[in-house]
Amino acid sequence: MGLKTAQTTHSINNTFDPGTAKENTVQWWFKKLCKGDESLQDEKHSGQSLEVEYDQLRGSLKLILSQLHEKLLKNSTSSILWSFGI
Repeated sequence: MGLKTAQTTHSINNTFDPGTAKENTVQWWFKKLCKGDESLQDEKHSGQSLEVEYDQLRGSLKLILSQLHEKLLKNSTSSILWSFGI
């Protein structure tokens, strides 16, 4: 399954964008489909609340935006425009 997984991952990433598919995800889908499970239903999660995941994501996003804001404040307008190709 390893070569088939690698080739499929490569094909997906060439067809769409690099990084669209990861080998372990493609392998997971192969295993699922080989078992005859063709459902697209979401599976049960590890038991950890999605709210916790959203809270962690929200916290990380706030930190990233704060750091970006700090960097932008330290740069001149011309260097900001240059970084965006304007």
